Amino acid sequence: MTAVIVESGDATADAVRELVHSCSPTALQRRFFLPAPMDADTVWARYGHYLLAGPPLGAAVLATADRRPIGLLNLIAVGFQTVELSLLVADAWQRQRVATRLLDAELVKPRWAGWIVQALVQPDNGPVRSLLRGTRFGTWRLVDRDPSTWEFALALEPERALAAAS
Repeated sequence: MTAVIVESGDATADAVRELVHSCSPTALQRRFFLPAPMDADTVWARYGHYLLAGPPLGAAVLATADRRPIGLLNLIAVGFQTVELSLLVADAWQRQRVATRLLDAELVKPRWAGWIVQALVQPDNGPVRSLLRGTRFGTWRLVDRDPSTWEFALALEPERALAAAS
C-alpha cells in the first residue's frame, strides 16, 4: 500500500493544478457546487486562487502519495476566528481516509484552538456527512439548511484540541 503523506506547508500552484486535473468533472462540480460538470482547466482558472489561499487568512494543506498530490484541505477565514472548510480528493483516492488524515493533521494545530469551522455540504453528499460525523474534534452542529446546501459548524474548543493532539 502506498503511504499517504500530509504536508503541513503551503500547497504549491503546480501541485494543486495537478490535483484538479486528477479529478473528474463530476467531482469538481460537487466540490464547487456548480450547476453542471466543468473541465479542470476552467475550474483551475476560476478557482485556483481560492485553492491556494494560505496564511495568514487560512491554510491550504496537501496530501500526497508517491510525491503526487491526492488531496487538498482548505481552511479560509470568513470571520473573526471562523474558517470555512473545503476538501478536494482525487477520484482514485476517494473513500480511503485521505480527507480524514488532512483534517486530523491540520485541526490539531494550536493555531485553530478556539476557532469555529464551517462546512457547506450538499444534502445528498453522504460521504462528506459521514466524514463530519466521524471526526475526533467534537460534534458538528447543523446550523442552517435549504434544499441545496446544509451548513455545519464545529467549535474547536481549546481543551478538546489539546486532547485530540495527544
